[in-house]
Amino acid sequence: MSLHTCMLKKPKRNSVRMRITLRHRVIVASITGNRGVPLAKGTSEKPNRVWLHHGLGGFIYAQLWHTSVATIPYMTGSPTLSASATPWGDDEKFPFCDPVTKENISQKDYPPWAMSLEDMNRTIADFVTAARTAIEFDFDGVEINGCNGNLLDQFLHSNINTRTDAYGGSTDKRARLPLVLLSAPTEIYNYTRGTERVETWTYLCSQIARTYIGKDRLSYMHLIKPSFDRIDSEAERDGFYRSWSPPEVSNLHFRETLKDTPAFTCGWNAVAFAKWFVSNPDLPARLMKGAPLHAYDRSRFCGSWDDNVVKSPKSERDIESQA
Repeated sequence: MSLHTCMLKKPKRNSVRMRITLRHRVIVASITGNRGVPLAKGTSEKPNRVWLHHGLGGFIYAQLWHTSVATIPYMTGSPTLSASATPWGDDEKFPFCDPVTKENISQKDYPPWAMSLEDMNRTIADFVTAARTAIEFDFDGVEINGCNGNLLDQFLHSNINTRTDAYGGSTDKRARLPLVLLSAPTEIYNYTRGTERVETWTYLCSQIARTYIGKDRLSYMHLIKPSFDRIDSEAERDGFYRSWSPPEVSNLHFRETLKDTPAFTCGWNAVAFAKWFVSNPDLPARLMKGAPLHAYDRSRFCGSWDDNVVKSPKSERDIESQA
């Protein structure tokens, strides 16, 4: 999760035990690019430009995730893995062409393999290695992506996870690997700089809230908009969030809400924006001035175009003229 702003208190960089104190409530959420790049960013051990964020007095978290069925062997050189061998459910095409046919690759032509115990253990080890690498390159913490259709989310869904072993079937079994994959990497950061991005699955979140308390409290919980099989009602949501110990960062649809209501009065410690930063690089300034937001074009979030540029207006004059 990218925490990029110049309005933060800077801690001692060599201490992963210190908790971070923010001076603001607006955060840049992670933007994965969907399937807009053939290789997930951050897969190289070459140093990242973390110093750019720190140079501005900001913080940056590395989001760790597993693409699972969102990629294909052609891109990774290894089989596609998932909770079960559940094929892709529609005719979606990969936004890159087959080098021979020159046609877009169909996702369902590359069904996943069900992960073996060996695959799971290797994946856990990969997450731990990624967390250690994040420390080496001076990231302030790690966020485990447990939603958005990635591997951990697939284990939670009963229509995808059809396993009959200790990792499938009942709710607690389907949550087993996601909970392990939260614990192992965040332990590298002594939990205080570890966190997870989740949808509000009742069982999963209750286990996280019960486990990571006191000195092992997570840095924060990043919660995205719930869907039909999660917590929906306002009363249930409010009671649920009051039970949390970590600060709560929400990725709900706040464009309208924040026009008149500060984030903390909505029951959140902070709000995370992603899409609105694409079309409004100066989003914090616009929010502070109450200036209108430029609409984003979802069709240009990923892929390639003739100009290879996503153009967004950014100028103080533009803000002042619309404030």
